Amino acid sequence: MRSDVAGETSGKLPPQFGFQFGWRELTDAVAQTYAGLSPDEKAEAGIFAETFGEAAALNFFGPNRGLPRAIGTHNNYWLWGPQRYSGDLMIVVSDSEERLRRRFGNVVLSRRIECEYCMPVVRSKSVFVCREPRQPLPAMWPELKDYS
Repeated sequence: MRSDVAGETSGKLPPQFGFQFGWRELTDAVAQTYAGLSPDEKAEAGIFAETFGEAAALNFFGPNRGLPRAIGTHNNYWLWGPQRYSGDLMIVVSDSEERLRRRFGNVVLSRRIECEYCMPVVRSKSVFVCREPRQPLPAMWPELKDYS
């Protein structure tokens, strides 16, 4: 579900800081979206992050906010698979609503995340609530692998 940002390799901060900047804001945006779900929806909702850094941030800060474990398809996160998630209700951190619409019949923007000091590839993301997967998440998983 992720796309590459061609030509952008550095941000305003060195990468070791830029990739960590904005983690709390990301987690806050996802937690606010998750809090807006009904109890039944929370029980089935999965969290999907397109980069390993975003998934790591959510898995580090998320438990204190009551979030379920995030999954992703970037690098080793892909190896860990879709876990228990069917894909029927996913909270997705992405930079492309269009890309999500190819995978889900119902995509609703929940929050925008802007991060001036983050690395360019993660500088402008949004949180979407995605329903009606075009195929079950385990079936689409192999084609989502991202080892960039």
